[in-house]
Amino acid sequence: MVRMVSGGRSAMRCVSRRVVRQAAVGRYRQSAVHDARVQLGGDRQTAHETIRRHAIEAARAVKDGASTNDLLVRLAGDAAWPLDAGTMSATASAERFVGRAPQQVDDFLAEVIQPILAGASAEAVVEELRV
Repeated sequence: MVRMVSGGRSAMRCVSRRVVRQAAVGRYRQSAVHDARVQLGGDRQTAHETIRRHAIEAARAVKDGASTNDLLVRLAGDAAWPLDAGTMSATASAERFVGRAPQQVDDFLAEVIQPILAGASAEAVVEELRV
């Protein structure tokens, strides 16, 4: 917990890495990559099938012990896929899909956790916890 308090941003990066590693990239990120492909003139169904095939392979690799999800690398390596890994990575960046979560975590750490670690009681810090 102390590490999170002293570096809320690093906590966000850690959470982002874990989400990406455990998910098959996530529905919203796949949709963003799909839409970017279609905007280049690709067929929606073909793009969907290509993403689905590579997502299944990437998910299988993660389940088999791969340390990262390589869906975007797999897509970039597909000769029929016109988007490079850099473009897809920017399009599918996890930060685009988390809303105010990083700011809310920083606020919670600063307003609740830091005072508790500094010696104040939880009751003195939090009147009402809303989730």
